[in-house]
Amino acid sequence: MLKLVLFWILLFNAVAYGQSKDDLDRHVQRLNLVYTPVKDYEEVAVSYPEDNFVPRSNSGILNGFMYKIKPIKDDVIIVFSFFDTDTAGKNFSSAYEYSEDNHIVKMNYLIDNRELFLEEDGKVTELKRDSTFDSGKVKLFAGKELKKYGADDAGIIDVPVDRPYRGKYNKLKVFFMYKKGEGEVYKYYFYNDETSIDKYIKDTEYVLTFKNYSAFNR
Repeated sequence: MLKLVLFWILLFNAVAYGQSKDDLDRHVQRLNLVYTPVKDYEEVAVSYPEDNFVPRSNSGILNGFMYKIKPIKDDVIIVFSFFDTDTAGKNFSSAYEYSEDNHIVKMNYLIDNRELFLEEDGKVTELKRDSTFDSGKVKLFAGKELKKYGADDAGIIDVPVDRPYRGKYNKLKVFFMYKKGEGEVYKYYFYNDETSIDKYIKDTEYVLTFKNYSAFNR
């Protein structure tokens, strides 16, 4: 049981950070990111425990919410989240070793709707998630498109939601990007059926990029 609890803590980094622009700046600096603010968006307060969000019982908790914004004229919530691979070991334990497929496994837990455990003949088996992406379920960026983020890996997934976020938002898309030696970056888009979410994904497409590729050379 202790092993399972530690697994979830390490995998999803569910840390209750408070929100401020200083918190955002700290993560941007730590992961060598470029932050380019977008017009006509406003800050939304992060609030716990509501923002320790679990989309489904078998999905695990989302990575810790660090900073939230929303378009002034529509009801969409966009959350920024970060996982710093350089300090991950120090923050958890000396026994913890970061795996380069960490972000892939996280995304596969979010999109894989199987149960977490299977019980047969009194034996319980953990149904682990893959460490490779299914191209049919993940939109992966490649070539020039990937280069614009300065990342080694980036993509977007649709996440099945059984528990609407804040009892209101029943749709969730997740943008992810990863760079070796820096870390993982996530943008969570919470919205509803009547919203054309593609517009807001486009608005915030390059709000965060790794430093070797920024808005000035796209």
